Amino acid sequence: MKRITKNTGTAIAAVLAMTMSMDAIAQDASPDTISEAKEGASETRTLAKIVVTGSNIKRSSFSDQASPIESIGQEAFGDVGAQDVRDLVETLSINAGSQNNADVFTAGYTTGTSNINLRGLGVASTLVLLNGKRQVTSSVPTTAGVLFVDTNSLVPSIAIERLEILKDGASAIYGSEAVAGVANFITRDKFVGMEVKADYQARFSDGDQEDAKIEGIVGVEGDWGNLVAAASYFDRTPLYGDEVGWLRAINGTNTSGVGSPGTFLGVPAELGYPSTGPFTPDPDCERLGGEVQAVCRFDFHDQQTVVPKENRFQGYAKYTNDLSDNLGGFAEIAFSRTRAARNTSPSYPFILDNATVPGYAPFNIFETDVRYFGRPLGTGQPATENRFENDTFRFSAGLEGSFTDDIFWEATVTKGISEGLVIQSDTITDHFIEAVAGFGGADCQARNIEAANALGVTPGDNAAGCYYWNPFGSAIDPANTTAIKNGQEIRDYIFGEQTLDAKSEALTLDFVVSGELGLELGGGKVGAAFGGQYREESLSHDYDTLSNQDAYSFLVGNPDFSASRDGWAVFAEVSLPFTDNLEVQGALRYETIDGLETTDPKIGVVYRPADWATLRGSYSTSFRAPSTFQLFGTQTTFTQVSYNGATNFISTRANGNSNLKPETSQAFNVGGTFDFGGLEFELDYTNFSFEDVLTAENAQAIINEAVANGTDTTSPKIILTPGGTIGQVVADFVNANAINTSVVDFSLKYAIDTGAGSITPFIEGTYVLEYELTGVNGNVIDGAGSRNFRNFGDPSPELRANAGVRFNSGGHNVNTYIRYIDGLVDDEGGGIQRDEQVTFDAQYSYTLDGLLGDGATTFAIGVLNAFDEDPPFAQTNGNFEARAYDPRGRRAYISLKTAF
Repeated sequence: MKRITKNTGTAIAAVLAMTMSMDAIAQDASPDTISEAKEGASETRTLAKIVVTGSNIKRSSFSDQASPIESIGQEAFGDVGAQDVRDLVETLSINAGSQNNADVFTAGYTTGTSNINLRGLGVASTLVLLNGKRQVTSSVPTTAGVLFVDTNSLVPSIAIERLEILKDGASAIYGSEAVAGVANFITRDKFVGMEVKADYQARFSDGDQEDAKIEGIVGVEGDWGNLVAAASYFDRTPLYGDEVGWLRAINGTNTSGVGSPGTFLGVPAELGYPSTGPFTPDPDCERLGGEVQAVCRFDFHDQQTVVPKENRFQGYAKYTNDLSDNLGGFAEIAFSRTRAARNTSPSYPFILDNATVPGYAPFNIFETDVRYFGRPLGTGQPATENRFENDTFRFSAGLEGSFTDDIFWEATVTKGISEGLVIQSDTITDHFIEAVAGFGGADCQARNIEAANALGVTPGDNAAGCYYWNPFGSAIDPANTTAIKNGQEIRDYIFGEQTLDAKSEALTLDFVVSGELGLELGGGKVGAAFGGQYREESLSHDYDTLSNQDAYSFLVGNPDFSASRDGWAVFAEVSLPFTDNLEVQGALRYETIDGLETTDPKIGVVYRPADWATLRGSYSTSFRAPSTFQLFGTQTTFTQVSYNGATNFISTRANGNSNLKPETSQAFNVGGTFDFGGLEFELDYTNFSFEDVLTAENAQAIINEAVANGTDTTSPKIILTPGGTIGQVVADFVNANAINTSVVDFSLKYAIDTGAGSITPFIEGTYVLEYELTGVNGNVIDGAGSRNFRNFGDPSPELRANAGVRFNSGGHNVNTYIRYIDGLVDDEGGGIQRDEQVTFDAQYSYTLDGLLGDGATTFAIGVLNAFDEDPPFAQTNGNFEARAYDPRGRRAYISLKTAF
């Protein structure tokens, strides 16, 4: 188990001792990286000889890694038809549970962002770096209150040289958040010339959805240094629910428990209206498009947004200069501006408060006081658009030099700012209650019948500024021309816009000394690195005044929030090449974050028994500190739950918990790489053991436990509506007990030279052997192959794999892919095993030199999901699991890239 210690002096001494006694974590570059011979690069710099992931050691040569690392080059974006980083990430078999297919049910605030979720261990458990440097987290949290690095906001994809993913724990190297692994985006800093690329992609099945993107990069160099700049513009049109055949009302999905026409409580039985228990649906429910199932339900599937509207403008620039033979420096800047919008139902339910429709209201067919249970706008009304803005700015600068030919130093400062704006429409509780009684309107002098009698005000007297809101079907019945209709004046009064203005900032200072020591072992010189890091971070959430007052009927509201913290760390690494075939690597890091202290080691071994085989193994401990938001923030979102046989939307409120402990983990990996000439095979087994997992309580789990204990009507965590259904659950941030997961990663490819060209069949994938979840109450859940809707886990397909064939002949290239995502047990839908998804992608490209200037021009055409496979059905309001499957159907694309 990882040790948490308060003995700072001992830990620092241990770290310094590691520079002479332990080994270095494996590096992720290749010899090609050292020379930087690609892309028209200038001659190699003498400083910072290699860029590494998973190590701080810099050497003129390096051996294989003790940790499994996957490297994905710039060309992969084009080969798989990716429009941006999230499209590429979604093809990776090691990614599971990322929230990149944003929908109203799983991305409450985060529409327009993207993230990586290695092994389904959480979007905050993978540390995202840009050129080896930490990045600012998103200012808006997930529905579970988790902050993450928005991979959409890093740099234009044309500026990415490669993405390197370290697939085991790395807190000993990078600190907090590196518990499931590291994703390091490395930019094309040595590019010289000019390159422009245009992409267009369109859905070719039912519905209409398009992506368009144009981007470019330019690089120049001289005696003054090297400058690279890139920019991109991306535009995505939406795909709506009424455009896809699979998104429809099935077994209660996509229908809300409340609608408009609505349902009423307290209707006298002697009136003879059909009722079920306390509920009396509006008599016009079915005639006006509703569905009677005890209540008047509302089918909102055609008003969902399957793919949100989105546009993004990004820019990036980096300047590097060798100031002297032993001193160099760099400065880089990046920005991203994203605007997204997503439709939802015409209005959210009004269910938590009593809205009494008085008997005197002229539209009240019951002619007695009744309570309303529904939503102000429903059948026949247009969808409401929620808006999302995300702006990110990053700056990094540093100096690097050498003490000797073998000992290097680097000092950097990195600053990031992320700003988010979320605007959602909802009913203002008090205003709606006033309006159904005839006292709606900003100028109405009375707010209830008692005040009206005292002031001599008549309910619904428009001349006095008092308006009714008619909650009956007569308000939307075009055949009823005499009923009170709900005009714009009263709509403006009862609806408001909940606004969240969020800001996240991060400052990181790094200092590293690394190189080869004078000590030489049987396999070469000992490599070592040590250094320190200082970090500051802050987060603020500023809500509108009505939200501060919990004034909304469904979204309720949230208090403003602001918090900051800092931390520092010291670390060391060493690499011990005992023989030409055996290298031992290790690292140790001591870190303190706002009073939380931790010491994390990592040890690794690389053994090469033959030229064609490399075996590796590693063990490490890692940690993730609770975010400031999980410690002190409050978040109210909405989710879908089942209760008493009905499935409905409810609001959930999570409160910060200052007693949260860090999430800790142990990671063990063993594997190997085998190269038999044209045949390459790689196999890795990795086990993660997590304790004190940081998460928000699962709303459905709270309900299930309360029902089992018979406390569902009395639990302080469950707030019932006047009709006896659940309207809100308090699901606080907690330390869940544990996650244990074991996976096998595999890849196989065989390059065949036919004389007419090369053919390379390949297969790669991830198989989940174990995904075991232990809750705070000690119950153990087998989450492998499950949606994990009713617990704190992420969807965990047992097998994700990609197979295909690549063909290359001269300028002609063909890429084909079969993508397999295993089916999931639908624990929301009664434990039913759902189908897998198998899709087929294909691409043809042709590269011609000298078409436009001296550079190469590449034209590509391709199809994604060629056979238009729908995402597997799941018993949720979106009809599919958005964290595991892609809903976009068959898409065709073309692209043109040219270099000058």
